[in-house]
Amino acid sequence: MSRSSLSSTSTLLPSPDDGGHRDELSEINQDIPVSISSFLHNVRKLKGFLGPALSIDLGLEIAQVVLMPEESEHWTRYERLAHVQERYCNVVGAAIITCLIALYACSLIFPLKLSRTPWQPIKHTRFHRSFCTVTFLFVSLLILLHASPHILYIVFTHLPAPNFYPPLLPKAPYLTLSLLRNVILVLTLLISGSMRRGPRMQYTPMALGTGFGVNAEKDDAKVYDKALTPAQVDDIEARRKAAEEHSNVLDYSHSCMLSFCFMAYCYPLAKTSITKSRLLMSDLPQIEQRIRNDGAERIISRAPGRIALPTGDDKITRWQLIKLVWGGRGLTVTITLLFESLVVVLGFLQAVSLYEIINSMDDPTRKTKAYPYLMCWALFLSQTSECFLQAYSWTRENFLLHNPVRFTMASLLFDKILRCSDSKSKEAHNLKEGDRDVRKGKTQVVNLLTIDSSQIGGLATRIWAVSNATISLVFGVYVLYGMLGVSSLVGIAVVPLSSPLSFYVSRACYRTDKAWAQARDARISAIREYLNGVRVIKLNGFESYFQRRIEALRATETTAQRWRFTLGTLFNILADQLPSAAIAFTFLAYTKFFGHTLHPGTAFVAINIFNRVKSALQSVPNTMQGFFEALVAIDRICRFLNAPDIEPLGDEESDALVFSHATITWPTSLDAEIDRAKLFKLRDVDVRIPRGKFTLICGPLGSGKTLLLRSLLGEAVIESGSIAAPTSLPSATPLNGSALGSKWNLDTWLDNSVAYAPQQAYIRHGTIQDNILFGQPMWRARYVEALRQASLQSDLALMESGDLTEVGDHGVTLSGGQRARVNLARCLYSRANTVYMDDILSAVDAHTAHFIFNECLTGSLLKNRTVVFVTHHVALCLPGADYIVTLNEGRVEQACQAYNAEVHNLQALEEEHHIDEPAVDATRAKEPVPGDELVKKPAEKTSRQIYTTEHASEGRVDRSHYRLILGAAGGWGYWIGIALLYGLTALFDVVKPWFMRGWSSDPDPAHLNKYLRGWFGLISITIATGAFRWVWLYGFGSIGFYSRGSKVIHAKLLQRIIQAPLTFFESTPTGRIVNIFSQDQYRVDAQVADAFGRALAAALSVGLAFIVTCIETPPLIAIAIAFALPLQWISSRLSKLRADLRRLTSIADSPLITLYNDVSEEIVMIRAFGSHQFMIASMQTLFNRDRQAWCADWQVFNFVRSSIRAIACIFVAAAAFLMVHKGLTGAQVGLVLTFAQSASGGLFGLLEQISNLEQTFVSAERINRYIEMPEQESFEGDIPEKQWPTRGSVEFKNVSVKYADDLPEVLHKVSFKVEPAMRVGIVGATGSGKSTLALTLFRAVEPCEGRIEVDGTDIRTLELHHLRKSLNMVAQDGSLCSGTLRDAIDITGEKDDAEIYKALQRVHLLPEIITPTDVKTNPFANLDSFVAVGGDNFSQGQRQLLCLARALLKQSRVLVMDEATSSVDFEMDEQITKTLKESFADTTIITIAHRLATIMQYDRVLVLNKGQVLEYDSPLNLIQRDGSAFQALCMAQGKENFEELLAMASR
Repeated sequence: MSRSSLSSTSTLLPSPDDGGHRDELSEINQDIPVSISSFLHNVRKLKGFLGPALSIDLGLEIAQVVLMPEESEHWTRYERLAHVQERYCNVVGAAIITCLIALYACSLIFPLKLSRTPWQPIKHTRFHRSFCTVTFLFVSLLILLHASPHILYIVFTHLPAPNFYPPLLPKAPYLTLSLLRNVILVLTLLISGSMRRGPRMQYTPMALGTGFGVNAEKDDAKVYDKALTPAQVDDIEARRKAAEEHSNVLDYSHSCMLSFCFMAYCYPLAKTSITKSRLLMSDLPQIEQRIRNDGAERIISRAPGRIALPTGDDKITRWQLIKLVWGGRGLTVTITLLFESLVVVLGFLQAVSLYEIINSMDDPTRKTKAYPYLMCWALFLSQTSECFLQAYSWTRENFLLHNPVRFTMASLLFDKILRCSDSKSKEAHNLKEGDRDVRKGKTQVVNLLTIDSSQIGGLATRIWAVSNATISLVFGVYVLYGMLGVSSLVGIAVVPLSSPLSFYVSRACYRTDKAWAQARDARISAIREYLNGVRVIKLNGFESYFQRRIEALRATETTAQRWRFTLGTLFNILADQLPSAAIAFTFLAYTKFFGHTLHPGTAFVAINIFNRVKSALQSVPNTMQGFFEALVAIDRICRFLNAPDIEPLGDEESDALVFSHATITWPTSLDAEIDRAKLFKLRDVDVRIPRGKFTLICGPLGSGKTLLLRSLLGEAVIESGSIAAPTSLPSATPLNGSALGSKWNLDTWLDNSVAYAPQQAYIRHGTIQDNILFGQPMWRARYVEALRQASLQSDLALMESGDLTEVGDHGVTLSGGQRARVNLARCLYSRANTVYMDDILSAVDAHTAHFIFNECLTGSLLKNRTVVFVTHHVALCLPGADYIVTLNEGRVEQACQAYNAEVHNLQALEEEHHIDEPAVDATRAKEPVPGDELVKKPAEKTSRQIYTTEHASEGRVDRSHYRLILGAAGGWGYWIGIALLYGLTALFDVVKPWFMRGWSSDPDPAHLNKYLRGWFGLISITIATGAFRWVWLYGFGSIGFYSRGSKVIHAKLLQRIIQAPLTFFESTPTGRIVNIFSQDQYRVDAQVADAFGRALAAALSVGLAFIVTCIETPPLIAIAIAFALPLQWISSRLSKLRADLRRLTSIADSPLITLYNDVSEEIVMIRAFGSHQFMIASMQTLFNRDRQAWCADWQVFNFVRSSIRAIACIFVAAAAFLMVHKGLTGAQVGLVLTFAQSASGGLFGLLEQISNLEQTFVSAERINRYIEMPEQESFEGDIPEKQWPTRGSVEFKNVSVKYADDLPEVLHKVSFKVEPAMRVGIVGATGSGKSTLALTLFRAVEPCEGRIEVDGTDIRTLELHHLRKSLNMVAQDGSLCSGTLRDAIDITGEKDDAEIYKALQRVHLLPEIITPTDVKTNPFANLDSFVAVGGDNFSQGQRQLLCLARALLKQSRVLVMDEATSSVDFEMDEQITKTLKESFADTTIITIAHRLATIMQYDRVLVLNKGQVLEYDSPLNLIQRDGSAFQALCMAQGKENFEELLAMASR
């Protein structure tokens, strides 16, 4: 199946492979064993070898015990001790082998065998896993145990180890026996270590087709091509066989022990990266089930017994949130702490080994080299063990702590979003500073789910730096005290003396992080507002004003950011330079005050230990910064979790709709300082809406109709009284719809759930079919009928892909009428017994409205369902209504049976009493297309992708992206300064060991002062250069990464997005753009400078260390060259692999952010349809996809890290053995090994820093792609005069328009002329090209043929931005700028208050005389009134009138209105028409209208059909012309309305 043919229903529903028949989410997310026969064969074969090997081991152990000689009186004390120890080791060895044989016997008694349980097909797997682990560990312990007597003897005597053999046996056979035992033990270790602990696993996630901005690539579909047919869903064995060849779960818990210890389970991914130019998501292993499902099992609403939040008035605290997230992980944390501590101990073992090697080289009593050689082995083994143990520990932390915490945080927050009040939509970001924090909005929710939860989860891998630093400090003090005595305490005392400064910096960091997070929220909110309203903004030329607003918010953010990194500089200085100062004072006290001579072993090892302490302390600043960032994140999340949930309306099983003296108002933001007395309220509503009937809700503009519907959905605040209404269960949208499809029938389809069609149609990315089904299974007959009744068949017939046509977010590729009818079809098709619809007729033309009334509202699909319908088309709908509720000024005027309605109370019915059947059907001249032909199967038609696939580069990051960042930071002077500061710091770090060699080799006390002065001079210069390099790197004034670079990058990115054409926004998901401005920009803001600085410092340090080592020991040059080539190859592959993985992580982030945006913006729709479980499943799928990429990145990082460090350890060991062999002095050995350790230890650090730098620059790469994208609006053309157009004439000449070269024409040779000051109405069926014609006038779509002239000037010759500023556009969606009412109406800020008030009065939002009462009660009387993003705190009709007032202030000679008054009542529409005639007397007005009364007194009417001009004449001529399309449209309104329209045209 083609991936593009998969629907977003497939995105949300489990594919057949998922076991869609299982109800629980955790069961749907099951891993299934595959390659079972191969696993069983591996176990049987290796067990066949393991049994004999253990038996031979036991026999050899017993032989060693029996043949062990008795103690001899000629032996020394240490020989006797070694003899006793070896005897005990042999006895213990025999006992251990006996126990392992017993365990082996149990494994034979309880063998692995197949079971009949589908999800656990193999019995005794847990016992087998324990058997493999225990056997491997105990055999490893036994090998070390047998080597311990010889090691201890050499340590205590500095002599070669003795050999104990029986006097009656020759020496050679006994030694052969001992050697054979060791060989068999190693063989046993290999056998047990090669036995798999479990079968390979396979997991098929829910299919990712279209939806949430996801367009899976063709090659990425291979995982899903093995999907089973629905009939096979219940056959788990069939699923297993289908997946037998594809094991895609990370083999962490089931791999053999050798693979587990050496992380070989990462090799397949590394191999794939080498063989492919670019990794795809399908190449990455899936995360194991127990990690993947951790968050789902901890969701609060689903596991109240496990996680209990405070109830009532109690608020969740920091500590409670930490317990919620980290609870139950105590054992994992404890074991991880032990591993981290062991890593630190191994590090100090290296220091002790180095100390012993140096001292033994200057020991005059040394007889042999056995002891220094042993210490060389100790140095090598401790280094190797440390690197592998640390890799395992870090992998464990990420896999068992970080990922589960992230899963839990995401589930916790997402579940809260699905339950909390919709007041989050009432946000603003451009308020005064003190108000910003209390306006919690949608952007903050997205940041909580991405940045904040990441900071909390990051503690799982960073918090150990504090424990490691503490342990390092303790061990360092202990070892130093043993070498230096009391002098060591002098240096150690320097650390606590700096604590007050560290405490101050920490507190300041916390405050700054909080301010930075708030500023970041505000900026991202402004960007999202721009993206959501980009069409209106661009068509009116408002981009520059929005750009200035965003830049002002960015300036506030960068101020907090720069201060944050100023504090970070202090942290870096403290961590970098404290150890240097400490060691200087230590040597001063040791030599000057206590009179000791500084020996090479003491000097170099002390420096080594201080460097280890320094290395540990260096990670503390980043950890502390991360800790304070996490603390801020915890506070922000706590505040969000403490927000009120929606109040349930009552029993979900009840279907009654009852208002009992209810006073209702809109919800407000948490803690917002809003006077609730000024909020609009519906007061004392006492209504009982009849069941199974059609109820009409009507009333003038702003009377509370939408609020009434929202209250029935439970989305309003009930201040008094009560409301009872049915609500959808969280599982109303099934996860297993395809499996249950055969069970639907007319009796079982409807349930007690709710369907809702909002005033602003809700369309998400996916196909039209997806948006109608909305997660429900396909019932073809009902679906086809829903298309017919919603009048969608003729629209689908014009679409190449029919109902599989892909649409973008918010339905940007559909007309307003099509969006409304898709929402209508969704309600018709749904299983809901209760349907709420909010003014859907306002977006369709008159004939379509009549068709919907006759065929839908009174049709079969709504029969016997409870329908609550809000409309201004009262005359049209009243004859079909059973009950009517009339609202006015926040109160119920009447609520009665429709036939008892008092007509004089219905303002819209003053001149309309009844409707006759239409005589002519002008728009349906052709027979309707059969519905079955429009319903496409995925295999029949491939839908054209709306959204372009997100770009992902191949290979390593290109140099141009580095130049972007580095060039933005500063010019040549800045970079010369960087080179000098970093070069001097590295040079002085090299000079210090050279200086120390000379000092420690000169015991003459007369030279002490000279050496002390030189040492303190070096330390002082190193501290100065080391500190100032961070200041210079971060920048000050107008240079540096953060003072200049990040500002320049954001400004370029914003400028490019501002200049992008509308087609770019239609083909790019909003979540993808937000991801660039949030996460990618955050990485550039917070990580680029550190990544670059540390990589540069590591490169200089390692390079100079290698040079010094090779100069001192020339034979190491050959070893260095031998290792250089493979390391370079590995490094290049590592960088490419990790760059690929970072790209995949960034790509995986975008659909997740789109989902978060979708849920936070449309939570009312999700709750109304009961899509909670549905959306949680979607979140889990996308979040698993995101974590899959991050987890693979971390696993590969540690795999390569351990491999490279193990190879580098050989370089150090070779240097040590070579030094011992040559018999050099202690000072020479100390110098060479110090640099060798620095080179080898820093080697992976260098590769790591380079890889991290490249990963960080992936974000720069993604940003630069947008900066360099070719799509931008033209700035070429003539700039018209300021007053242009002076007349306002508009002429279309043979204009043809396509939306893309591969799409058919939308307008076909359109020609007409509009004279100056003429008013022209454009009518036609939905989808006939009306809005496209308006967009063409503003050059949002360029004609492929013909030309458009305004005042005789071809608009293509004009500069685009000035053209749009010179014209005026009022769009249908009524989008407003957030902030104050003044900001929303006067975007340019050029008008005074009097002009604004006059505009509000002209659109009848204010009376002619404003009284003090109006100021208190009317929000439009106060220009400082709060306006939410998009104007969401006003009704749709009020927003449209505010947009019209904004247009009045713009004052252009050409005004285009696209259904600008569709959501106001008829009386208001008539008043607005009069206002337009008076206020725009000299203005050319082009109006797209569905209400024919709006345009009957216009000068001309243009009738469009399928992109062609049918008629263009005066309304009177057209309505009187027999057979005209316009006459047919008027007659479709009914006989009396036709007469009224004719009378209006005749005036």
